[in-house]
Parts: sequence; structure tokens; C-alpha cells
Amino acid sequence: MLARCISNDFDICRGNIDLVEFLGLTSASASHAPLVVGQEYLVVAFAFGPFVPWLFIADRLGLRYPLIYPSCMFSITDTRLSKTWERCLWVDSRGGKSAWLAPRVFAQAPGLPGMALEGDPDALATFGNLVSLLSLEF
Repeated sequence: MLARCISNDFDICRGNIDLVEFLGLTSASASHAPLVVGQEYLVVAFAFGPFVPWLFIADRLGLRYPLIYPSCMFSITDTRLSKTWERCLWVDSRGGKSAWLAPRVFAQAPGLPGMALEGDPDALATFGNLVSLLSLEF
């Protein structure tokens, strides 16, 4: 799956009160994400909640960990599901569980995206290998 960024401004989420609270957005909080509008991103996994669908994307510009954003910031440009994806559960930062489509390695270790985000070397290596495989697919 591929997605094009249509907004890097979290203000696009402000119509969803629950999402705003979940993201911790306030009038004083930074409202821009480090996304490039118009750039296409590789979708590594797709979660069905909380409050909206979420995309776990890979930044092709060098970041080595997954970026997680609400789907309202993207337009899906390639709807094909990865052959590596399985249906499993994602546990969000508040402990809530949502269904997601994710590679088998995420299903077996659902904390892997968070561990990669925190800089765990093994998780970063696993995520890098996964992005390489998915890049060949898409």
C-alpha cells in the first residue's frame, strides 16, 4: 500500500474531538508533522483505530523507524495489501486494542514499532529489513 501526504498539519484532525484528545492537541501545541505534502509514503501497517484508521509509514528520506499518523492526513494511492500482512491486534499508547493489518513480524511482536521508535537496535534492524522487503513489493 502507498499513501500520498495531503496535509502535514494536525489541524485537519480538529473536527474529531476524541482524536484531538488522543493526540493531545491543544491550541498551543505544534500542529505540523514532519511529513512532506505531495510525497508518497510506503505503508508498513494499517490500524483500524482508535477513533480513525492509522497508517504506519516508512519515510524514504532516511528515518529508520515507523511513523504513525491518522489516515486523514493521507490519500491512498495504491490500495493493494501487502502479501506479508496478517490481521492481528495493535495496542496503542493508552493500552487500547485495535485490529490492524501488519507484517507477520509485527503480529508476533506488536511492540516492535514502539521499540524501533525508541531506538532499540534490534527493532530498528528488523524494521529496516521489513521496509526493504515491502519496497520491493511496491
